Amino acid sequence: MAGSFSSIWKGSQIDGAIGVIINSGVTVGNLTVLKSVTAGVVDASKAIVVDAQKNIGTFNELTSNIFKGKYLKLEDLTADPTDNPASGYQYLYLKNGDLYLKNSSGVVKKVGGGTRKEYTFTNATSVVCTHGLKYRYPIVTIVGADNRPIAGQINYTSIDETLVSFNHAQSGTVIIRLV
Repeated sequence: MAGSFSSIWKGSQIDGAIGVIINSGVTVGNLTVLKSVTAGVVDASKAIVVDAQKNIGTFNELTSNIFKGKYLKLEDLTADPTDNPASGYQYLYLKNGDLYLKNSSGVVKKVGGGTRKEYTFTNATSVVCTHGLKYRYPIVTIVGADNRPIAGQINYTSIDETLVSFNHAQSGTVIIRLV
């Protein structure tokens, strides 16, 4: 090898570093790609390096057998995705605060979300809750004016309506939610 350079590294440190680079199969082309990487940015045909906050942004598609973490943060959409996933796959997405699955045939199913409906009642023996959740059996919680549970009969009349009845007049709130 011909040439010279100046470094704060000495002797075996330099030999060791050069040996690692040579034995790893790293080429000049690879080093050029690494030199042009911007931390936290995904660019085609370049290495991915996290930024100072350990973030990476703007993947088009990421394939993995499993994702593990404390939570999955989804961007809230205002409309369903216009395309369908490949055969055998499903899209999981958040739209207007609700969680949906869309299969490869384009069928969309609401699977949960932050939707919570409350119906306050006073001195009533029944409460009709027209929740519009498009779900046959939502979770129903009934609490009295003192915030303690109240027993009631629950009749799921349709995917958009639930009827709550009491043996005698009650006051409180019916809370209906999906999750």
